[in-house]
Amino acid sequence: MPAPPMPQYDVPGLMRLEMHYLFQGEHCMNTFWIKSNLNETSAILEQELAGTFVNWWETEVRSLCTNTLQLYEVVVKELRPDGIAILYTEDLPADGMKSEEALPNNVALAVHWGTGLVGRSRHGRTFHMGLCIDQVTSNHCDVATDIQTAYDNLRTALDNITLNVEFSVVSFVSGGNWRINPLVTPISGVAVESTLDSQRRRLPGRGQ
Repeated sequence: MPAPPMPQYDVPGLMRLEMHYLFQGEHCMNTFWIKSNLNETSAILEQELAGTFVNWWETEVRSLCTNTLQLYEVVVKELRPDGIAILYTEDLPADGMKSEEALPNNVALAVHWGTGLVGRSRHGRTFHMGLCIDQVTSNHCDVATDIQTAYDNLRTALDNITLNVEFSVVSFVSGGNWRINPLVTPISGVAVESTLDSQRRRLPGRGQ
């Protein structure tokens, strides 16, 4: 990664969506990018997007997660110096539903977002958290297929003509340097490989 700080970008209609969790006492986050096809946004659109993600969590994901994982808010902000931003807490907090023993916070499963194009800048990852001991065998996740289905349902939920947005991968770095303009590529598919991964920053004390 290039040296900080990250440049201040001004991309109308490009929105960063953060899902904020409390996971066994630690604050954790997953980040997603959505691009308006009209190159503009509004508080109403951002509320609709946040509601789509919360509904997805409640209907598709929480049944796959430990009850020690809680989604407590969603933040959406347009990538502009004075971009529109909202904080969404409707129907939250919402806990995972599995009562089995949770695995350590760092244990995750990598969800790969594909775009149909080659190169690291054209692919993204989300690290699914909240796995339980009954969902794994040795180094592999036994419910990887269910998790892939859940995340693919998020992709299709965002492919909605009424929202008029593109679920996207965004690259800010090229050749070890900050890009002048972010590279935005629409997501076209999702894949999950069953081998377990690790996110050390989610361990106790790392996310406070």
